[in-house]
Order: sequence, then structure tokens, then C-alpha cells
Amino acid sequence: AYYLPGYKAGGPITSISSLIDIIGTEYDFRVLTQDRDLGDTESYSDIKPLSWQQVGNASVCYIPPKNLNLPNLRRILNSNPADVLYLNSFFNFHFTTIPLLLYRFGLLKVRRVILAPRGEFSPNALEQKKFKKKAFILLSRCLLFHRGITWQASSLKEKEHIEAVMGRPRVNVSVAPNLSSAKASPFFTSLASDLRQPGPLRIIFLSRIHPHKNLAYLLSILASCTSEVHLSDRKSTRLNSSHT
Repeated sequence: AYYLPGYKAGGPITSISSLIDIIGTEYDFRVLTQDRDLGDTESYSDIKPLSWQQVGNASVCYIPPKNLNLPNLRRILNSNPADVLYLNSFFNFHFTTIPLLLYRFGLLKVRRVILAPRGEFSPNALEQKKFKKKAFILLSRCLLFHRGITWQASSLKEKEHIEAVMGRPRVNVSVAPNLSSAKASPFFTSLASDLRQPGPLRIIFLSRIHPHKNLAYLLSILASCTSEVHLSDRKSTRLNSSHT
């Protein structure tokens, strides 16, 4: 649902853009996404909705909310036949459920489907809107929406979560860790040897403020520290400084 130049949806945007950055010259990536960032009411500037444009190593089609319906998505997907349809998020209606329904009933020209739930099956994530999520999971299992697809887990722990939710005999799960962007690697390599400096421990929280990101737990742990700690968000704005 979200891609560059967006950033508010957090990790999935980085994971997908890093993957495309690293192997996008070997594979032809085409990205379908919304024309705006998470929570925004206005579309990105300098884009042409419903047309393909080059963004890094991928061709991207930005879709306005009013065009997110089954006929339009079927037309766009079938006008760009793919070997692999790579879906991100289990619960997204427009960008996962509709394509899966089209695939399930033979209305989509793709050879293989890979679904990456991106941590949505972790126990903490499932606690958010849990009754709605459990009902949807039960319905999808009963109707065999996901028969024949491959699941991507970013870790062995996520593989266990997927198998626990969807039923181990029913799912084919491959573990493929998230890749770091090749552009960022030299920066971190140059800092690795002398990153830690004398003084208080400085921590940066690189995530959305959301219950399953566990910021409240981090703050509770820091409250028990006996030395000075500085906690900042990703924009380096001081959130908390404790010295007890």
C-alpha cells in the first residue's frame, strides 16, 4: 500500500526499496502502490497517477484511492503479466485480498505468488483489533485463499508465527531476511570502529509510535537505569533524559 517517496508506514517501505536497490538490475520490478503516504489526504507531488514511472530500479504505478477497486486492479495487473506476484501484508484488502481472489479464481496472469506478512502474525500485532483479525484469518483458511502460495518470513521466529496462525501442514514458508540497502552500507562500515563515544548512553528509537513497537516497555526499562540515558526519535528530538 505504501512505497517511496513515502516513509510513514515504516519498515516495509525500507525492506522493499532495499531489495529493489540491490537486485533491481537483475529483475524487472514493477510496484503498484497508493499515490500517498500513510494517513495523508493529498497525493505525492511530482507523480503521474495511473501511469508507470521510474523510481530507482523499479517502475512504479501510483493509484489514487478512488481507483482502488477490483476491475481496475485486475486491468492493471493483467496489462503487466508477471512471473511472480509479491504481496506485502496479509490483511490489506486492496493490495493483498483482491489480488489473491483474482489469482484464486484464475483471473490473474501470474505464475507464482509470494506473500510477506511483515510481522503481522506476531502475538503483539495480533492483539491489535484481534477479533476482526481472527475472523478474517478463519475465513481465509476456510476458503483456502492462500492455497498454493509461498510465504516469506524474515526470520525463523516469524516462520513459527506464520505456521502457528495458518497451520503448519498447510503453508510453505521460506525464510529470507530483510536486506540492508547497498547505499547505506559504506556509511555504517566507516562508523563501526569508533561509533561509541564516552558519556551518557544515547539511544535512538527508529520506528513508528505504535503499541506493538513496544516503546512503552523500553521506557519502563530505562526508568530503572542508574546512569544517564538520552533517548531520541529518528529526527534527533529529545524524548527522554533520565538520571536516577
